[in-house]
Amino acid sequence: MPLANEYRLFFLHRQLIQCMQYWEDADYRQVAPRLDAFIEIAQSMDSRFFKMDIAKTEAGDWIIIEVGDGQVSTLPGGADPERFYQSIMEIGEN
Repeated sequence: MPLANEYRLFFLHRQLIQCMQYWEDADYRQVAPRLDAFIEIAQSMDSRFFKMDIAKTEAGDWIIIEVGDGQVSTLPGGADPERFYQSIMEIGEN
C-alpha cells in the first residue's frame, strides 16, 4: 500500500512553527502543499500548542485529517528535534 503524501504541522500561539513530512518512506518529490488555508484555520483554534496533520487526496486536494494536542504528538521520524525545539523557544520569546 502506498503511503499518503502527508505532513504534520505544529502551531504555537496560533503561529506555524514547523511543517514536516510525516512518512519517512513516502515519495515527497511532488509539490509541497500551500499552507495559507491551514494557517488561516489555525487562527480559529482555541489551543496554545497543537498539531495538524494534512494529506493529499487522490483527487489532488489537501485536507486536514487530524488535529491534536501538541504536547502528546510525536515528531515524524525524519524530523530534526533540535530545530523543532529551537522553533518553540523562538516563538515563546515573542
